[in-house]
Amino acid sequence: MSSPSGQELAARLGITNPADYKVHCATWNGTIHPLDAFAQDPGERKKWNEHPIKRNEFNRKFVILFARYLPEREHWLFYGVFKVVSRPRQGGKIHYQVEETDQGKEFVGKLKIHFPLRALQRRVTCEKLLKDTTSLDVMDEPHSVEFNEVGNINITFGMLRNKFNPRDSAWAGPLGEVGGIYLVTDIGHNKRYVGVANDKGGGIWGRWGQYVDSGGTGYNKGLDELLSEMRERKRENYALHHLVFSVLESWELGTMTGEEGRQRESHWKRVMLSRDKRFGYNRN
Repeated sequence: MSSPSGQELAARLGITNPADYKVHCATWNGTIHPLDAFAQDPGERKKWNEHPIKRNEFNRKFVILFARYLPEREHWLFYGVFKVVSRPRQGGKIHYQVEETDQGKEFVGKLKIHFPLRALQRRVTCEKLLKDTTSLDVMDEPHSVEFNEVGNINITFGMLRNKFNPRDSAWAGPLGEVGGIYLVTDIGHNKRYVGVANDKGGGIWGRWGQYVDSGGTGYNKGLDELLSEMRERKRENYALHHLVFSVLESWELGTMTGEEGRQRESHWKRVMLSRDKRFGYNRN
């Protein structure tokens, strides 16, 4: 039986016969996260449903595509309904061919659900989706990786790294002109790190560049403790997957002294409880 949120989801997407749909819950593919890939190139949505696999996982008429919404645990963002056109088998794998439909098109990149899954479970029935969805929200604007304003940043470490290589002037310009208090959230352990960026080092942009150079630690003791315990491959994957960057407050460079910046940093550490090892990675 569908949950109340599942019933609302079915109504919004126009799902009348769940048995016609399989659900693809897309996550990091080893190179890029789907949340970032779909925002950069809408055509990637189709490609992610056509990746060859051994088992016939998409064994129904349609595939509903969701991408893990990294800023929030166990949340997924809707990215379209696709019709399975053919399933040719080549070289021991099934090479799907799909076409995007207009079903639910107005909610692409905007409709967000809470839907818990087991660690490796990525392709499920629509019946399970409707049964286990516990909440639903429709954002005002589709998810985007384009720069809007400093106060609206909520970006994965993987996409932040992409903004530096090559240097994205739309991000570098505004973030290089301001200092501020930033937040690094580890959504894997629900812990936070609060930091300050000021005149030295090129503002927030310069400080975040140190995270890119260090593989996600930013040379912070607490984050280094987290990542150093992992093997090299897992360490990189974890940082790309689980670290999310945002800005709590900002100011023009030169308008706040170093001491004033540290006082604001201390305030936010208290608010976020980030000095407490149960909740955060700040060690001073």
